[in-house]
Order: sequence, then C-alpha cells, then structure tokens
Amino acid sequence: MSFNVQEILKYKEELNKIEYDNLIICPSYIYLTLMHSSNYKVCAQDISKYSDASHTGEVSAKSLKSIDVNITLIGHADRHDSYESKVEKIKMALKENMKAYVILSDKETDYNYQYTSTKLLNQIRGILSKVPASKYKNIIFIYEPSWLIGQSKPLLLSDTENILRFMKQELKEDYHHDFPFYYGGGLTLDTINNYYFSKDIDGLLLGSLSKDIKNVIKNIEKKKNSSLFDKTIQN
Repeated sequence: MSFNVQEILKYKEELNKIEYDNLIICPSYIYLTLMHSSNYKVCAQDISKYSDASHTGEVSAKSLKSIDVNITLIGHADRHDSYESKVEKIKMALKENMKAYVILSDKETDYNYQYTSTKLLNQIRGILSKVPASKYKNIIFIYEPSWLIGQSKPLLLSDTENILRFMKQELKEDYHHDFPFYYGGGLTLDTINNYYFSKDIDGLLLGSLSKDIKNVIKNIEKKKNSSLFDKTIQN
C-alpha cells in the first residue's frame, strides 16, 4: 500500500466498519502502530534476517514484537530474497514466536503445475529441515506466482487446487502436520469467490485488490456460509 498518512487513516476508518473475523492488514512499517485495531490483525511486510538492530534500514523480529506486531510476511517476490535469506528470516520470526507467512513463488518460464508442485515442495522441505517441529504451528505458506502479481487474471483455479492439494498431502504424510496454504496473484472482484470457497485454499493474499477491501468482503459475504467457511484474507 502506497498510502500517505491521511489516506491510511481513511483506510483504517473504512476497515473498522467491516465485520470479518480473519482479516490481516499488511501496511508499511511506518504505519504498523497506527493501524492497530481490534477489528483485524496487523502484519509486517518483511523482517530482517539479523537478530539485532545494528543493520541500517533493517527491522528485526524483536523490534516488531515490541510494538505488538506478531505476524510477518517473508519472501515476497518484490524483496528478491535468496533462499538462504528467506530461511534466516523464517528462523528469526519463529525465534520470537511470530507467525511467518512464507511466500512461495516461481517464474512463468518454469511453470508447469506438476513440475511447480514438486519444486515448491522441495523448497518447503528445505525450510522445515531448518526449524524445530514445535514451531510448525506458526508457519503458513502462500503460493503467489510472481508473473501474476499486479495482474488481473489469477492462475487457473484447477491448477492452483492441484498444486496446493499435492503439497498438503505430501507434507501431512512426511511431517504429520496440517500446514495451511494460501493463494495470491491476479485476484479480482470477479474471480475471488471461486478461490475463497475452494476447499483446497485456506486463505488469500489480496495484493493490489486490498485497496477495494470493502467490496471484497461484500462479495464474499453474499455467498458465505459461516458454518463451513471461515478463511483468512490478507492484504
């Protein structure tokens, strides 16, 4: 979100009119404390891979915890993190008992849903080999194809479901834990309901669609059966 302070306050005002149990907002660092609310949770867009504050421009997990920010995104394509850097950030977040929303991505030139499924699964296995099993509950994975960020067409729903279903099944068998999987990339008001109500998708990363969060929620609530669906929307 590239809002100025007047715009972010107006956005918060609109958010506080929305009744939705699992809404997570990811503002810029400078607005994190300003955006705290009982109506939603606040999430950092990134954290430092370093444990202290002596690295210029870096914001540590410990610093975020001190302002009551307990959730962070890690590995967004815009950050251009190496695999090693992403792993270090995850470890830092888990050390401070934060929830780590780990973004998994790929390139359009490499995309094939069967190949992509295996490639992403191997990334996840590498990550999990570096963290204790006791911290699995604090890890959420988000699949966001990098070439669809900022676009108005998501990945084919059947491909998305196949990829996430395959990874969930494999991880359940190997690690005996049900890891949540979200989807992000190319979502629009016209397509979001199909993805929201998919049984294979546990939540959505809205990206640029989050600027229209009021209509996003309105669209979902028209069809939502709260006894069956209670998913997280993150922007």
